[in-house]
Amino acid sequence: MNNHIDFKISKEEFISNFADREMYIVRGAVSPSLLNWTDLDSALYYIDPVAPHVRVHKNGLVSEACYVEDCSVGGVPRKRLNTSAVQDLLSDGATVVLNRIDARLERIRHLCAEVAKFTNAETLANGYLAFSGRGSFGPHWDTHDVMAIQLIGRKRWKVYKPTFHFPISGQTSKEHKADCPNEPVFDGVLEAGDLLYLPRGWWHDAVPIGETFHVAIGMYTATVLHYVAWLCQNSLLKHEELRQSLRPECDLEQAIVAAGKVLEKQLNDPKQLALFMEELKRASVKPHQPFSLESLVTSVCTPELEPIVPQEAS
Repeated sequence: MNNHIDFKISKEEFISNFADREMYIVRGAVSPSLLNWTDLDSALYYIDPVAPHVRVHKNGLVSEACYVEDCSVGGVPRKRLNTSAVQDLLSDGATVVLNRIDARLERIRHLCAEVAKFTNAETLANGYLAFSGRGSFGPHWDTHDVMAIQLIGRKRWKVYKPTFHFPISGQTSKEHKADCPNEPVFDGVLEAGDLLYLPRGWWHDAVPIGETFHVAIGMYTATVLHYVAWLCQNSLLKHEELRQSLRPECDLEQAIVAAGKVLEKQLNDPKQLALFMEELKRASVKPHQPFSLESLVTSVCTPELEPIVPQEAS
């Protein structure tokens, strides 16, 4: 697979200086001609039309009834995107969000694989399509790292320092809108081909400038909580201090102190951490191997057929 992304720095430099720490911008990271409108036409035509695969935002979430229609395929009831309704919404300033677009477009799947290899993280991609409007969500943070790649058109990004560090799934910015800083650390335009890395928890707001499409490649890495959960399901099960019952009539404080000592010892055991990291290495960053049916054409031997002898009519 040929690389599409030029990160401009080495993987080691990125992990040492930017991962989890700072935003990072690469101008001209990919070719502006990597994706075109025909590709997006195809993705919209074949995508599953309902949530969570497709969402439309315009001053909030737009009801599916406004852009999804019923149809019949072979006598079986189905749903599909109403082409005219979707295009009317886009013309009127809506943003169409295509979740897991890496499962629909081969080139975006390649981008995800490159980001996964570069960051040692599991990846997936959501696409954001607009022709005008005020953006999708306003200032917000994500609970995973993001590499946003502008593929068509332009978008204005405002990025702000985090006020809640390292949020995890469920810890959204919805109830913290008032905490967003007043002054952005970056206020600029991403052109087609540009890349922006944002660690989780960094506030950001993206506004279309005319016709625009970008993908947000989410990166999912293990946390300390994942390690603690792994210990609970593995080595800690062997220790009776952790298997003790907690009853009102028992000495609860003594039980917790004893369990805490075991937990502290296990957390600081380098052998346990090495086992956990080895399991992560085996399980993560394994892109689905694409099919190559053409390779079978020459590799599979075709048996020779016996010659056909014409039969005379009796």
